[in-house]
Amino acid sequence: MPLPPCPPLPCSTSASAFGSSSDFCVEIFCRRLDEVDDEPRAVGAILVEALLHPSLCFFAELLNHPKVALLRQASDAPSVSFALSSAVSLTLTELLATLQLFSTGTVEDYREGRHRRRQGLRSDASSVGESSSLEDGASHFPALPPVLLRKLRMLTTLTLASYCRELSFVTLSALLSVNDDDLALSGVDSAEVGAANEVGVVAGGRTSSGVGTLEKCDQAVAVSADAQSSLAATVRVSPEEAETVVRSCIAMGWMKARINREKQVAFVEDVLGRDVNDKEDLEIMEEVLSNFARRVHRAIYVLNKSVDRFLQSEGPPSAAGSCEATL
Repeated sequence: MPLPPCPPLPCSTSASAFGSSSDFCVEIFCRRLDEVDDEPRAVGAILVEALLHPSLCFFAELLNHPKVALLRQASDAPSVSFALSSAVSLTLTELLATLQLFSTGTVEDYREGRHRRRQGLRSDASSVGESSSLEDGASHFPALPPVLLRKLRMLTTLTLASYCRELSFVTLSALLSVNDDDLALSGVDSAEVGAANEVGVVAGGRTSSGVGTLEKCDQAVAVSADAQSSLAATVRVSPEEAETVVRSCIAMGWMKARINREKQVAFVEDVLGRDVNDKEDLEIMEEVLSNFARRVHRAIYVLNKSVDRFLQSEGPPSAAGSCEATL
């Protein structure tokens, strides 16, 4: 379903306090990548922790890190698996594709990629290693465990909120739903959710090397109970559950919105900007700015015509002359 053609809201940047916890998380994970060996399993373990961390919603810096670039080129890396939980493991190709999905993708991208995978339309695994394109990795999206599907739904809500000032829970519920085999349910245990909550502890143990802790960005308490709820393992999302996703985004500090339960809608006031998809997002920005420029030119033209008519009705123009528009 295409996004509604309304102008995007001003998204908060890393310079603001809004969303600063995720920025801090990125900084910590990048420092850990700086210090870790080039060994694929060690680098991949940090990327898995970043995926699972509940406060982290920026992934571009991690994907562009030199250690990750070396990981893409490692000849023995494809044979290495990376455990998301005791029941779910990813290959290198799946891990890189999932990172890209969480960087710029949505649940709709996930559904389309899973459909291509079911149809056997996989792209060459080497193309995923050489490229950071969401499209190249789409057919390698794995079935996600509940805790990651939950996070992807929250990230998708951020994308939609950046385009729509009013989020309908009915519409949102359809956009956040997936197919039965898109969810990795293999005796879902607390380990999957617990892993996300313990990342701060794992990273916090690095203080002796001067890296610092993740205490500032560990807001897992705000959403841990929600992540462990039945919604985390729900394939199809109801409007009431869509409201819960919006509330989780607000609790994490990723969004500011007012919720009207009677109308089943959220009125977005501010939203955290996600990583930029170099091609698609820039094209959208260009279109929005071009439309805005045309409206400004039109408004100035109408204003000048109004001023000219007023001056003509009042007699000869004053020494100041007519209003001239400058941009």
